[in-house]
Amino acid sequence: MRKFLLTILAAGSLAAANAQSAGSILVYGNVGFNTGKDSAKTTNTNFNINPGVGYALNNNWVIGLQGGFGMSTSKADAGEKYTDNSFSIGAFGRYTKHLGNVFSVYAQLDAGYMGRHSKTEYSGVTMDDIKYSGFGANLYPAVSIAVGNWFGMNFSFGGLGYSTMKANTSGANASSSFAFTFGQTANIGISKYFGCGHHMNGRHEPGDDTRQMDRSDDDDNAPKAHHHDKKSKKSKKDKDS
Repeated sequence: MRKFLLTILAAGSLAAANAQSAGSILVYGNVGFNTGKDSAKTTNTNFNINPGVGYALNNNWVIGLQGGFGMSTSKADAGEKYTDNSFSIGAFGRYTKHLGNVFSVYAQLDAGYMGRHSKTEYSGVTMDDIKYSGFGANLYPAVSIAVGNWFGMNFSFGGLGYSTMKANTSGANASSSFAFTFGQTANIGISKYFGCGHHMNGRHEPGDDTRQMDRSDDDDNAPKAHHHDKKSKKSKKDKDS
């Protein structure tokens, strides 16, 4: 039990060295993939990746850039295939509340440009090929758990989303949608802060290796003491003579 408690304390101290601080750089991302076959013998495959990089204003706020790419494919045995690719790029703001050295919770708002390309094929012949563009925003809460001094594991379970998209075809009207997905989706990602814990890790400050050493305690008078010894030996020799 004692060893277990010491291990927890050691992990907490390492996590503190990797905690968010003013001027540190946050890098995060998550990747998702799943595939399966439904009762209609249609194979569904989904893939998404969402990276981001931000700058910490203080111990709570981070602002930065985020993006994402997603791909969804449905393929039926009858020869029908549907693909839907999407991407986004924009800014984000994150507010974090630290619950000790290991656990923290945060709320993040993503907003930016969105693009989408959907295509329907049947036996190799394209039936529909439509591109969309628009704007989207997403607000979601998450929990982060520090894994030693290496990275943080992030868990989110949906949130609030809004988007407005318009097809790039003549006469098309924009369509807007609002989604509440809290508790309906799950995402797992990792994050890492760089440039923090400089003094806590015992690193040298710039110029430490070029500073002159204090030599005030050196025996700079050694030659004089040696000369005095020579004079003493000469006087003793004269007396002996």
